[in-house]
Amino acid sequence: MPTLFIYKGYLLVTAASQSQANALAVQLTGNSADELTFTVPLNASGKSTDPATYYVSSPLMEESYWQAILTNLYPQVSGSVYYLMDRATMTLLATSSPTAAASIGQPWTWQQTLTDMGLKTIAPSGGP
Repeated sequence: MPTLFIYKGYLLVTAASQSQANALAVQLTGNSADELTFTVPLNASGKSTDPATYYVSSPLMEESYWQAILTNLYPQVSGSVYYLMDRATMTLLATSSPTAAASIGQPWTWQQTLTDMGLKTIAPSGGP
């Protein structure tokens, strides 16, 4: 039977917690490649000259994986923030962000996540 990825998540961890979160991701899945789960850098300016303050992972998830994150990763990683959406409708179902909680039940986007957190994706250095 195929895996039912019913959720889309935006999972953010602080830069200080990146290594811990990646190690926990490997423990959750048993896949050593998941040591690179939280690798997309974010900060307030979006400039590569400023250090990352957060890293994000944006997985598609089945119910069991979401429950594993909620019970094993989120409580252990200080400063982590999650946004959980229905994959089909991108309706926000749950969040640990107090400011986004009022939007539960409404459509949610990556840009709203960045705005809610006051963050931008860091642009690669040396690009055009």
